[in-house]
Amino acid sequence: MKSVLLLAFAFLLTPLAEDQKPKPPFAVGDVLPAMEWVDAAGSHHSFESLSGGKTLVLVFYRGEWCPYCSRYLSAWIDLATLIDEKDAVLVAISPEFPEKQKALIDKTEWPFMLVSDPNSVLARAWGISRPVSGKLREQLATDQETDDPELPVPMTVVVGPDRVVRYLHFDPDYKNRPDPLEVVKWL
Repeated sequence: MKSVLLLAFAFLLTPLAEDQKPKPPFAVGDVLPAMEWVDAAGSHHSFESLSGGKTLVLVFYRGEWCPYCSRYLSAWIDLATLIDEKDAVLVAISPEFPEKQKALIDKTEWPFMLVSDPNSVLARAWGISRPVSGKLREQLATDQETDDPELPVPMTVVVGPDRVVRYLHFDPDYKNRPDPLEVVKWL
């Protein structure tokens, strides 16, 4: 029995094999896959409606409650003028409903568009959504109004008006985020 428990414990500590790790849904140089969905407020979104023909920065984040996400999003605020000068648009997307996203706006005077992806519809379609467990699962089940809450792998993408991906940062470790100053070089 002791050896079975040790084997099970060792299995839990073993890193995921390369083929089990989440992979980015596309690469630099790819044409962005179609993205159309209806958010929690009932608004329809697509690449065209979000970009308005400009370069688009998409930031998928876990939620306003995540300190790493909040810190990363706050770093973008000082770059609002630069992003506008480069004729680009930044859109942050999370599975939170608009009422939860409002907390971020109220707390930070967020100057960019926040889009809700309820039940991670877009994140699931792109394969960047992951199930959660434990206490976080319980909380998110309530927040997302679902029995199977999921969170996106944090991802930052720069897409040109031609829908070609210029920059991509995708890291399953939610603590790792790119420096926004490096990202704006791709606008």
